[in-house]
Amino acid sequence: MLAPASLPVPEYIELAVGARVMAVKNDGGGRWVNGSLGTVTGFSEDGANVLFDRKREEHLVSPVAWEKVRQQWNETTKRIEPRSSPPTGRFRSSTPGR
Repeated sequence: MLAPASLPVPEYIELAVGARVMAVKNDGGGRWVNGSLGTVTGFSEDGANVLFDRKREEHLVSPVAWEKVRQQWNETTKRIEPRSSPPTGRFRSSTPGR
């Protein structure tokens, strides 16, 4: 479990239709990226519906999980890569109303 100060988002937030939100993680399907802005348009058991500003598309944003991993610079590939050790912490956002 991550310490509250290490969480990628506040532990608890309350949203309402019309709330302005910002994505804090890239979508695996490329529908939004970290930093994308949008407006909450509704809720379901599976998450919040968000109308994103840039593409003017509405998407269901479901809870996601993060793993905090140690990283290191690989001089050969010139890339930052995760170390082979296990994650140092995990965080999972919750669904609305839970």
